[in-house]
Amino acid sequence: MRFAVETWAAEYGSPTGEAALGAAETGVAANVEVPIADWAPRPPPAATVAARTVGFVDGVRRVEARLWVTSADGSVRQGICASYAAGLVRCDGRPALMAAEVRRGLFCPADTADAIVTRYGRFDVNPVTSDDPDDLSLVHQGEMARLEVAVAAAADGVDLIVVDGPLKVG
Repeated sequence: MRFAVETWAAEYGSPTGEAALGAAETGVAANVEVPIADWAPRPPPAATVAARTVGFVDGVRRVEARLWVTSADGSVRQGICASYAAGLVRCDGRPALMAAEVRRGLFCPADTADAIVTRYGRFDVNPVTSDDPDDLSLVHQGEMARLEVAVAAAADGVDLIVVDGPLKVG
């Protein structure tokens, strides 16, 4: 496997045309569950006991570099070297960090890709099915979400866990 780092700064995303920067066509329907005039705090049921210890889990992700990966067969595909982390903080009057994990990954569809080792860290292979930038980002997001779940599992002795991020159904 060979790879080349794209010279365009990763924090700017991939260079794209103006068509990708168009205005969103979807709106927000804020009155789906409750009429807007009725929005207000909702009291919990009378038997609800307040949590004494709350754990907060959050994650962060960053694309370190965008790559062009050349497989053994000569095909060239896009990929990213990216980092992601998650942490758990306990709040009970004495806040404390309960867990923190940092990982790095090479996200690319090249079947013969190897981990990339640098003096700053090792980027382990996370295979994806497409080199579309959106797909690379979604797989990266998914790995961070799995890490958040793993970190949340370290929440021993916590009455309530608050996890930031998209809601998951099922």
